[in-house]
Amino acid sequence: MDQLVNIYKSMPWLGRRSIRLVDQSCEMVLFETLRSLGFELYILEGEQMKTEQDFFCIAKTTFGFPDNFGNTWDDFYRFFGDHVLEREGYFAILWRDTHLVLQENPELLLFADFVLRESIVAANAISAAYYDDAIKFFRFREYNEGDRVFFSEKYLDEETIREYQKHFLQIELFLLGHGKGFERRP
Repeated sequence: MDQLVNIYKSMPWLGRRSIRLVDQSCEMVLFETLRSLGFELYILEGEQMKTEQDFFCIAKTTFGFPDNFGNTWDDFYRFFGDHVLEREGYFAILWRDTHLVLQENPELLLFADFVLRESIVAANAISAAYYDDAIKFFRFREYNEGDRVFFSEKYLDEETIREYQKHFLQIELFLLGHGKGFERRP
């Protein structure tokens, strides 16, 4: 497990779009195909997301964030990054009922999608050693006396990237829904 899986080869019906809007009626086909490719799946339940706080609560449960997760976008980005970069393997996030989130709170969907996608691109780039595509900054922990954790920013250099490459990682995001835009099916 040390190379990227070409999901388009197994699922050409997805097309080559970076934003994967998939008809929710095809969820089981997507689920089974990703499982057969070795992906661990995370399911975000969009039906229950009306506000940012709903999103944070569901994300905390889905991704296993610790109790000190603060329900802010900064914390989401930091904890998701920590959660992702400490893992190894193939991961897929299936966000169900995104059409409902789009109707209820389009800004939430757009912003959460952006933050997730930014984290995923960074993790995939680091894992695959795409130095030019890797993010410029990476949050890392500095421990001070006591158990307080401080976060600061550090430039990604080749040595830092190699350290994180010890654990291969590929993450994919799929937005599942019904209606206009969610026409992709096998």
